[in-house]
Amino acid sequence: MNHYATRVSILLISAACFAQQPPEFAVASIRPSRPANFKSEASEKISISPARLILSYCSLRSLIRWAYDLRDNQISGPGWMDEQRFDISANADGATDLSGLKAMMRILVAGRFKIESHRETKELPVYTLVVGKKGARLKPGAPDGEPMMRPFGGALEFRNYTMAAFAERFGGRPLRLDRPVYDRTGLAGVYDFNLTFADNPMDMKKTLEDMDRSGLEQNPFIFTLLDEQLGLSLKGTKAPIEILIIDHIEHVPVEN
Repeated sequence: MNHYATRVSILLISAACFAQQPPEFAVASIRPSRPANFKSEASEKISISPARLILSYCSLRSLIRWAYDLRDNQISGPGWMDEQRFDISANADGATDLSGLKAMMRILVAGRFKIESHRETKELPVYTLVVGKKGARLKPGAPDGEPMMRPFGGALEFRNYTMAAFAERFGGRPLRLDRPVYDRTGLAGVYDFNLTFADNPMDMKKTLEDMDRSGLEQNPFIFTLLDEQLGLSLKGTKAPIEILIIDHIEHVPVEN
């Protein structure tokens, strides 16, 4: 190979390596949250726009859970990660999809808090979502419709939902379970259904807050609702789950 070809090859390899560098936020600040004076101020909040991300009163565990698409039982780290709260404001150079924002958040959190970690696979308790003995009670949705979940009276209204997407809903509020849920219904397509918790919005809000506070595993209400209203069931079992082990993490982030 002549010198010119060698030089071109080096340039191409350098360009490829540069292109593979993950994007980072153009500007980002991480600051300790001020003490909450009211219950409304003590709730974690995430505000997302195409080029901006704002997280308020979030624990480090929550930040890692959101950025890495994990559940609480997939993160092993020091207990204080649940106690300290932070506010984050980050701007991207341009419009970015959700997966891109999460990728940039992983870089930001890992760099500012000097996170060192590795992954292991362990057998952990999980739930499988299956069809009940009397069969599923679901209405077909619109194949090309946008999936949607929203409060409706005293119910959560689901439209154009696959069973896989419904199973994933148990990984976050308002139906958050500590165990992962996997779809094993064998039901293809999308469906419309309601999950009714109360007669009115206020009672539903209180019911969901009580369930979230006590932990759904300690409250059989959700299991009864699934069976009676949707003909579905959650079955406990074990499965290999990937765990993120936090080997090192700083209490205080690097200065902005």
